[in-house]
Parts: sequence; structure tokens; C-alpha cells
Amino acid sequence: MTTRSPMIRVIRAQFPEATDVCLLGEFNNWSTAATPMMQIGLGIWEARLEASAQLKQVWFFVFDTSRRFGRLVRGTPIDAQWHNA
Repeated sequence: MTTRSPMIRVIRAQFPEATDVCLLGEFNNWSTAATPMMQIGLGIWEARLEASAQLKQVWFFVFDTSRRFGRLVRGTPIDAQWHNA
């Protein structure tokens, strides 16, 4: 019997000056720290979410080299795909 891997959603965003980025929304109670993104390339950040995560609105909390504190950025991810975990 073969078991299927759970589906995940991979979200990517581009923030060239960022030092840290977190994804936030209803799926994590708007927490600016609950869903950190990993830098996977020059200025490209990625998060992996369970398929059940509802992404009606996508917001990013971005720390960058030009600011002392983070900033909230509303936007559309550059890539949002479903993958097997």
C-alpha cells in the first residue's frame, strides 16, 4: 500500500535588501514571527506551508539593511506552487 505525501504550498518572494522575512496572514493569526522565510537565492525568500493554510491575503514582515525596525509589506508572491512534501 502506497501512502501519499501531504501537499504543501511553496511561497517565494523577492526582497533584495532583506536580512529577514516572515510571511503572515490569517493562517498564523497575523504573527510577524510564526512563519519565517528562508533565503534561497540572492534576494529570493521561500516559505513552505501546509495545504490547509488559507492565503486570502499575503503580507510579509521584512527586516532590511536600511531600517532599524521591520516593515509590513502587502504583496503578491512571485511564485506560489503546490508540491508533495
